[in-house]
Amino acid sequence: MEGRSGDHGCHEIRCLYETQSVERALDLEDALIKHFHNHPKNSNDQAHSGGSTAEGLQHIYLALWLA
Repeated sequence: MEGRSGDHGCHEIRCLYETQSVERALDLEDALIKHFHNHPKNSNDQAHSGGSTAEGLQHIYLALWLA
C-alpha cells in the first residue's frame, strides 16, 4: 500500500477491503466510484473501475490528502 501512496502523491492511504477475487474488487470499486463520482472532495475522474489488476491479493483503498 505504501507504493500506491507514492503513486498518488497523497499524505496517507487506507485499505478499505482486501480480496483474492479480481471480479469482486472491480465490482466494489465500480460501485464506490459511481456512488462518490459527483462528491466535491472526490479527485478520481474515472467514471468506472478498471485500473491495474493482477493475480493475487486485491486492495480497495482510500487515498487521503490532509490539510
